Amino acid sequence: MAQDISNCENAQHGVFFFLTADWLEVVDPEERLRSAPKHGVLSKSRDIGSWYAQLLSSGYEGPRLTCAECRRNMDMNRPSRKVTFEAFGDGKFEDILPDEDSRMFLVSDRVKVLLSKFKGAKFVPTEIQCQQDDEIPRFWSLRGSHRISESKIKFSSVAANSCVHCGASPVICAECGFGSHFCRKCKKRTACRPAEIEKLPGLIVDRRRNDCIALSSWNGDDICAFGTSVIVTKAVVAALQKAKVSPFLADSMAYDAADKSTIKWQKHLDEIAKKK
Repeated sequence: MAQDISNCENAQHGVFFFLTADWLEVVDPEERLRSAPKHGVLSKSRDIGSWYAQLLSSGYEGPRLTCAECRRNMDMNRPSRKVTFEAFGDGKFEDILPDEDSRMFLVSDRVKVLLSKFKGAKFVPTEIQCQQDDEIPRFWSLRGSHRISESKIKFSSVAANSCVHCGASPVICAECGFGSHFCRKCKKRTACRPAEIEKLPGLIVDRRRNDCIALSSWNGDDICAFGTSVIVTKAVVAALQKAKVSPFLADSMAYDAADKSTIKWQKHLDEIAKKK
């Protein structure tokens, strides 16, 4: 019997979305159309200008974060006090300022008012620098007041997290999910993706999904922090579409219907899924 590593036994879509300010929509609309997500929402552009931003600095709050199990640096999950960007482009600014280098969602005052009605919304002030003389409107970095996490890793057996060659363990950190398909001790390949198993028989099958959230970490908010980014419910995406906000990309995040927390949230999840 093959040993498996997974984190999502029964993936369900249609409720949660990973929200990004869509830089590709500004610099290469044709490429964006070619790479549109299978499960998700792509904002329909209005008369978009060519402005985008690059992250310069992000002041973290609180002490440095490390994984309690493997001690991996997790500073990227800390919230920020103030974020500084440099803007490039010309023409008019839209309600969202696409960010080239990170996944922060920068919104105008209009969108701030629109999203403030949703539970969990938090707005971090930004400083936008520009070498040109253009007048830059105020933008805010959208965050979530509650932090949501990826679905926990499940191992089919103790052996599923041990090297198939030398027995060294763990292959993958059970706490934060950090790990490699190559053993840190003997350096041999010990795990592979499902599509590779025919060519690499005998290895651990890594079935983890990077788009599956843990319902047990959700508190019912419409806007939640996820690393330095945000995950929102379908209701938020619908509001952005109705207000014709652009450019943004809402890529669907799955949740594990096999999670015991599904029972607690099922009615609320069904209500969100019906939103138009």
